[in-house]
Amino acid sequence: MNFYQAIGKPSGQATEDLPVSQTESWKDPKDYLPDPGLVSAVNVALLLGQPLLLTGAPGSGKTELIYNLALEFGVKRENVLDHVVKSTTSATDLFYIFNHARQFRDAARGAEDMNPEKYLTLNALGRAILLAQDRNAVPAHLAPLVDKAMAGFPPVDGPDTRRRVFVLIDEIDKAPRDIPNDVLSEIDRFEFEIPELTLGDNQVPRFKASPEFRPIVVFTSNSEKQLPETFLRRCVYYHIEQPSEAKLRRIVEKRFPSIGTIGDRHPFADALALFLDFQSDRSQLQKRPSTAELLSWTAVLAERFDLKKHSIKAKDQTPYLKSSLTALLKTEADLLRGEKILNRWMARAT
Repeated sequence: MNFYQAIGKPSGQATEDLPVSQTESWKDPKDYLPDPGLVSAVNVALLLGQPLLLTGAPGSGKTELIYNLALEFGVKRENVLDHVVKSTTSATDLFYIFNHARQFRDAARGAEDMNPEKYLTLNALGRAILLAQDRNAVPAHLAPLVDKAMAGFPPVDGPDTRRRVFVLIDEIDKAPRDIPNDVLSEIDRFEFEIPELTLGDNQVPRFKASPEFRPIVVFTSNSEKQLPETFLRRCVYYHIEQPSEAKLRRIVEKRFPSIGTIGDRHPFADALALFLDFQSDRSQLQKRPSTAELLSWTAVLAERFDLKKHSIKAKDQTPYLKSSLTALLKTEADLLRGEKILNRWMARAT
């Protein structure tokens, strides 16, 4: 089979004619639909100047919240600083990484330029705190570090270089158990130090965000393990619940305006009913599909069907529906169960 023909395109076309991914259009922050409870939690976090900790199932919209919030403040998506936590992440990594191995190699070969700043890489929280410092107020030898933090940001009007930025620390629960506790004071005061830049006077450089420019920080967690109570105390907490059927309809309408309003007789209502079957407890799926996967599946269906005119219930479309399940179900066992759910759903529909 020609793969290009499999998606309804003529064979023999150049690769540059392949379909353009629609994924980024679904992530447009203006289309994010926060529920009232989430809006309240964000406002509490802003009032208290504390980080917001979001939990919820993967694909529930935790990560996208900060981009919607930044948009409300006129900040572009590319100017949101983020850091994805891994099992190997250290507390320092949230602020900066210092390449000790490279420094050692350079020293061993007698390199002339041993400026420690060349071995330093700033990460999300470190950049955010430095950006909240006035370049003109830091010692002259540290001003280049502020310049490094400002790289990629448009210049600020006026002599004061401080700015407030948005920071996403994604999947904090993946970090080793002690990491959240190791950054408690830094989260409280938005302050950190870089011992590797210590000069001859043994003064360790410390950087602290100006109170009025403290970064807005969102932590996300998939609740894979319990976070320390001392860390939780320093955050405003909110759990994003699985959206209701009505909200799922609104989400699809917002992200796919060409489909139009989804009414009871609208063909997409059939697809949504099938999706809810996959999400229900009785499906017995190992990993039930998320809202993000619903959007992916919607795009696949919209490529095949004119959802305003044709129903997905037609028997001759069953093979295509089965193949589309790869956008929803992510294990071999779930795909087998999914086909059985689809067959039962089609049997009821006819």
